[in-house]
Amino acid sequence: MSWEKIFPQTVGILPLPFSVILVPYTNTGNPKEILELNLSNIPSEWRFFKEIYLGNFDKAKEEINSLEDGELKDYTITVLKFSQSNDFSVLKNFKGHRLLEKLLALLNPEEVMNVEITEREDFYVFSEFIKAKFLQNKNTSDAIAHLDNALRYFSFESPIFKAQILLSKANIIFNEKGASYHLIQLYLEILELLKHVNIPELKGEIFYQLGNLYSTFGDIHEAVKYYGKALEVFTKENNPYMYALINNNMGLAYLSIQATDIESQVKLALGVQCLKKALEVFKKEEFPEEWASATLNYANALVYLPTSNPTKNLIRALELYKEVLAYREKTGNMEGYARVLANMGNVLAHLGRLKEAKESLKKAREIFISLKLFEEAAGVDEILKEIQSVEAAKNGK
Repeated sequence: MSWEKIFPQTVGILPLPFSVILVPYTNTGNPKEILELNLSNIPSEWRFFKEIYLGNFDKAKEEINSLEDGELKDYTITVLKFSQSNDFSVLKNFKGHRLLEKLLALLNPEEVMNVEITEREDFYVFSEFIKAKFLQNKNTSDAIAHLDNALRYFSFESPIFKAQILLSKANIIFNEKGASYHLIQLYLEILELLKHVNIPELKGEIFYQLGNLYSTFGDIHEAVKYYGKALEVFTKENNPYMYALINNNMGLAYLSIQATDIESQVKLALGVQCLKKALEVFKKEEFPEEWASATLNYANALVYLPTSNPTKNLIRALELYKEVLAYREKTGNMEGYARVLANMGNVLAHLGRLKEAKESLKKAREIFISLKLFEEAAGVDEILKEIQSVEAAKNGK
């Protein structure tokens, strides 16, 4: 079959399920063009791949129907049908070359771990990558083992695929072990792999993660720089969720700055604006958890934002805390509930409503102690001591 003549094939380049799309052999095209998604000057046999990449599926079907390789034609149509139906029987009903059947089986969660592909290195590496993707939320150590195995056998020129393997590994390490300077270097290495590649979404994800890392280390300038780069890729129009998530995290980065001068106060105001942008997307009805988190961040920002009318901001923050508190109580998130109570107590104290503040803080403290969150309980104790001092001063003691 003509698709078997190119090495490596295009597996792993496009997002699932299109990551199993292959292209036929042609003596007029350079495989490197398609492996890097530089699709401006490709032969007619590969036009269907370009249309799939662009999301023009009707046009892609027209191009697929002109393919001479009948088996590849049926295989590609099967992938397109599955992408639109998510019906696994579509994959199972395909009958053809055993390697093509194995590639399709990798898209089925019930079959993925049983698929063994040793005939071709690129397909084997791809199968290890897909197994890692399947395991990343179930068993992260096994997922990393599969990714390391994929990298061990990776010897062909496919920078996008290699970048995706490295990115999956970096993201798992970040989520499991937290930030490290080693991870920053790993993400920068991935960006270098993608330097000449036309795949902005993948670069955007790396920009976002670099923003998170630099923010963790307190390098706000670098964090904001990379968040800004990510927002050039993920706009409110093309990916509202990522747009809101990036704005939320960028807002938190700005708000970590101490308001000691005019410049830092401006940055705090920018942080509040970022959180407001996040909340334009994170509506309570559509994204309740994200709404609760962003709303809490926004309320916290209002408490400390320099303003000519701090009472107005405190009252608005209190209203927002009450909304989030009701949601946390409804969902049974006791830790989150206690954190909101503690924040409410702090604001009530600033407003001079000391009795209500103590009630809120004592309730938060009880929950923290029950959850063995002793550091958080100690933080509440500090606020209670400050209230006690204020009350003593009022009583002339």
